[in-house]
Amino acid sequence: MKILAMGADGIGSYFGAKLKLAGKEVYFADRGEHLHALKADGLTVRGPEGEKTVSISSTDTPAEFAPYDLVLFCVKSYDTVSAARQLKGCLTPDAAIMTLQNGVENEATLCTIFPRAQVMGGDARVSAEIVAPGVLVHGDHGHIEFGELDGSETPHAALCRTLPASGNSRSADA
Repeated sequence: MKILAMGADGIGSYFGAKLKLAGKEVYFADRGEHLHALKADGLTVRGPEGEKTVSISSTDTPAEFAPYDLVLFCVKSYDTVSAARQLKGCLTPDAAIMTLQNGVENEATLCTIFPRAQVMGGDARVSAEIVAPGVLVHGDHGHIEFGELDGSETPHAALCRTLPASGNSRSADA
């Protein structure tokens, strides 16, 4: 399974790093100084378990490593449309896009660009912050609750259950 963290700020970097450390194939899409640091030195993760540096292939062009089976969509709400457009043509036919954004209407906005069946809602809870380019500090384990927009059990939910330490089709801990 190829996973893209679209937006590698606190949430995307934290969950992307946890998935990479668990042996998953993970890529970051970001921009600016953080992207330059990720490419040059990897992501340094500091937290209760100590400090680790994780090397994750990173880009500002998601098509570079496509196609993806799962996208953790972690951009700021005001970047939803432009970031989603960058993903056009980058997904496998059965891919899921799980929005882990603050704000409302992000799922509806994604559904104007992608088929509703590919978009999943998600709620991430973790204390995670990029304190300098390429440096993530987190305070505790993270938790994601996710599900299909219509509440059904689907192959997307089953795909997400395969993530490390996932509980059921509605939540995953990392």
